[in-house]
Amino acid sequence: IQMAQSATNGQEWIKVDDWECKQNSWTRTRDLLTHYQEQYGPESRIMFVSGTDLIDSWLRPGLWKDEDIKEILTKFGIITISRAACQNVYHEHPVLQDKQVSNGLTLIDEWMPNGISSTLIREAIKQGKSIKYWTPDSVIDIINEAGLYK
Repeated sequence: IQMAQSATNGQEWIKVDDWECKQNSWTRTRDLLTHYQEQYGPESRIMFVSGTDLIDSWLRPGLWKDEDIKEILTKFGIITISRAACQNVYHEHPVLQDKQVSNGLTLIDEWMPNGISSTLIREAIKQGKSIKYWTPDSVIDIINEAGLYK
């Protein structure tokens, strides 16, 4: 939460909330989005912003329920950067064959590929490499102070 708050400091259009962290157990994405829709009301548009690795995980058997994917896409929507490495999910997942469902997926073209991902940042830290310019300095300070990802 501290890293997310630090990274978004001064941004009026995005809010960091710790509701999910305060839950006693793992929370399904669909339940999380439903909670925020109830909190902010029907006039608010709740959308899920994710990395393509999460979207790609839809193809892993047993990880996602098809009905969860359908509801997330039709009731809320997902925004993700379209990366070549994950193009298969957009064409192969059976749920996305339904046009009404697939309309809930907004792909933003990665017009300047950079390859940065949270997974790579954690791996770089583990290997003792610098992550300067990959994430805000204030986030790097939190990671260093807490000794994270080593």
